[in-house]
This record gives sequence, C-alpha cells and structure tokens, in this order.
Amino acid sequence: MIPSQPILDLARSVRETGLVASLGSLGMGMADPGAIEVTGRDSLEFVHSQVTNDVLGLGPGQGNASARVTRQGQLVELLSLHRLGTADEPPRLLLLLPRERVAGLLALFSESIFSDDVT
Repeated sequence: MIPSQPILDLARSVRETGLVASLGSLGMGMADPGAIEVTGRDSLEFVHSQVTNDVLGLGPGQGNASARVTRQGQLVELLSLHRLGTADEPPRLLLLLPRERVAGLLALFSESIFSDDVT
C-alpha cells in the first residue's frame, strides 16, 4: 500500500518545520491531532510488527507515513510515525493520527502486547 499524498506531505512537513507549526494545514482531519507515545526497550520492534512501513530503520528525528492493517490486509488506520530523542537514549516513537481514532488504535496495540517491554 502506498500512503496517500496528504499523509506523505504531512510527514515531510512535520520533519521540516516541527509538529505544532505544520499540523492541520493539509485539510485531512489533523487540525486536532491525537498522539500516541510508545516507549520501552522493545518499542521499535513492537511498532514495526504492527504497521506497514519500516520502523527499525528509522534514526532519531526521522519518520514516515504508515498504516495499521488487519492480517487480511484491510486498512485499519493511517498514521504519521516519528522516532524521537537521540541515539544515546532509549527508543521513543510518536504516532500521530486523528484524535478520535487514538483509543481504537491503542486497543488494537494492547491486544498485541504479550511480554514485550513496551509502555
């Protein structure tokens, strides 16, 4: 699946100008964004297993547009994913998506957490 151009533009804009300065300008329901911060030793591996785009290859300050799909490949959610911090810090990810969709994505993630160290 290729992310839509507005998602790609949003991710690029966020990396170039910062989160607050760029959200909401693309008319895609992100004027009131929701955010999920994922932390813990296994956070990169966990999120990588849950979305369609590469997470393990992201360096600090990098991000991409990604999606959560079912095992059958049906789209569940589009999101903008960003690695925070520095290489010396434990991994932290910020997932941006429409605020009203955060609870649903958190529920899906919670169903998938078994023994990983993810908070």
